Amino acid sequence: MYTIRFFDEPARFLEEMRSQFELYETRNSLIHGVATKLAGDSKAYGPEQPLLAVVWNDLGIACFSALMTPPNPLIVQSEVDDGEAVSLFCTAALEAGWAIPGVNGPSDVSEVVSAEFQRQTGRLAVLKERMLAYELTKVIPPADPGGLWRKATKDDDLAVLQMAWAMGDELRVYVRPAWTLASIQRVIQFGVVYVWEVEGRPVSIAMRNRPTRHAITVSNVYTLPEFRGKGYASANVAAFCQQELAHGYQLVNLFTDSANPVSNHVYQKIGFKPVCKYARFDFGE
Repeated sequence: MYTIRFFDEPARFLEEMRSQFELYETRNSLIHGVATKLAGDSKAYGPEQPLLAVVWNDLGIACFSALMTPPNPLIVQSEVDDGEAVSLFCTAALEAGWAIPGVNGPSDVSEVVSAEFQRQTGRLAVLKERMLAYELTKVIPPADPGGLWRKATKDDDLAVLQMAWAMGDELRVYVRPAWTLASIQRVIQFGVVYVWEVEGRPVSIAMRNRPTRHAITVSNVYTLPEFRGKGYASANVAAFCQQELAHGYQLVNLFTDSANPVSNHVYQKIGFKPVCKYARFDFGE
């Protein structure tokens, strides 16, 4: 007999699932990081109530969990192949009136969940993105490309905004914030934006994202096209990782487009190791 619970409080959801998330920190880095942020601020991703659900099997073991911050795709997690738990969740979520725009998570789970939603709703699940989840526990220092690594300041806001917009236009990345000058100024003020500067100009950015008790994610890594191939992104990310490991984090997580051999090679050269594949699906009408 399976049981399912939808949580109103993110902190209770995290309390229930944290130990399982931490067993496979990198595999679960997305759902774990988002849940941790919601536990601190339930409106961190917008004003709507997030979907937070856990399915337990007849032994009382949590065998499936899901989280969604509308209008973003549903994030799914499971360490076992349990189609019955997935079917129960999909049925319960639809009966509760949740509008599911898509599914994201480790490929072995997101593929099953998206197929089940397609079966129950008739809406076609369309593969939109394949990613690789990486982890780093020790930095392999890259060659010094020249320049300066530093935290972004308010004077960098326009340069950072332009790179954030360019990244959104150019790359297929999960969760594209509607970056505005005000939102960029806020994240700079929070101290989570880092730049590599060359001759007084920021040419590469990286952002600190989704901290948990043991891990931190580096995201929004972008280098201006005319400055690529010079090692600035590698230096930027390596410096960030070294700082976070020195601050006590056990590992640094990163997602890459699995179809981009250049970025995957660059990150592996500085110490990142691939852990698992992610897949994101959107549902048609």
